[in-house]
Amino acid sequence: MNKDTDFTPVFLKLPRDNIVLFKFTLESYEGVGIVRTLDADSGLLVVLALKDTLHHVMNIIESVSEEFGMQVVEKPDDLSGDWLFSSLAEG
Repeated sequence: MNKDTDFTPVFLKLPRDNIVLFKFTLESYEGVGIVRTLDADSGLLVVLALKDTLHHVMNIIESVSEEFGMQVVEKPDDLSGDWLFSSLAEG
């Protein structure tokens, strides 16, 4: 990420059938983070969390990870799947 932004990316992988439900779940906590799908086929998402809300995002992820079959993963090499995240990452 651009060092001038306040976002911290959290990369997740989950079954594609759970993507929409996870997005609704996280976004129901208004202002905590933005969920972007990087690759729907493989279930790769990024949550753009504000630095002040990162701990809330991680708590939410931890509490629903088993239910959604989700895991936190390393930053992928290819970030071109989402125009917003790609443009933020380029700075």
